[in-house]
Amino acid sequence: MMDLFKKFQKLSLKELKAWWEISTLENYIEVEYVHRGLQLKKCPAFDLQDTDVMQEWKYKKEQNRLNIEIEEIKGQLNAYQSMPGYKERETRMKEELETMAKKIMDNKQQKFLRDKVDYENERVYSWGMELSKERGRWERIRPILKQNKRGRQPKISSTPVRDMDEIQGVTFLVTTDCEIETSREVQEGGNEKGKVKKVKTVQERQEGIEQESEEEDTWKEKREKQKRGMRKLEIQKKKR
Repeated sequence: MMDLFKKFQKLSLKELKAWWEISTLENYIEVEYVHRGLQLKKCPAFDLQDTDVMQEWKYKKEQNRLNIEIEEIKGQLNAYQSMPGYKERETRMKEELETMAKKIMDNKQQKFLRDKVDYENERVYSWGMELSKERGRWERIRPILKQNKRGRQPKISSTPVRDMDEIQGVTFLVTTDCEIETSREVQEGGNEKGKVKKVKTVQERQEGIEQESEEEDTWKEKREKQKRGMRKLEIQKKKR
């Protein structure tokens, strides 16, 4: 029984991380921000595939696979419900998952605030650079950890440090004191930047397996139509 609980918790955590990657990507697209990890200074070739779409599709496939495995383990665990210690282990597992979910949520919020500051200060592609007054040119900022290892004083970034009150008040992805088990709602504000979806509950994520599978099929159909359209355009250009 304990081995099943450990496996269940491990898969649930993986599924949780996959869901957050999907949710983060969708919300960045909605507010028209580019995550630092996806920022490229070189323009991609015309015929390259849509990176955002491929990333979302990859995580959705992983989430669907994990959901199936989780459901199988849940069925196996049902046979142990009458055993002593079952409820205590189940409660402890839920608490640990909620703690991890809070850590992931806070990390995503802080990264969003960081990227939001980049856009506000118009330094989206130069966030790791600063203008040297001595040399009169842009130079890369050495990471603080590397500077400290060499015994040098770290340079102070011009990006303002955000306090915890502001981090907790961010409306991106979650709201203040929002727990994983709360209901999923949509805030008012349309496409206004910073006002997007709240957290989706664990139960709703599990119930949405079939719906996500249908969405994945729809996405594949749209992708195929896009490819066919691109081929037609290329053929027309060659004829001209």
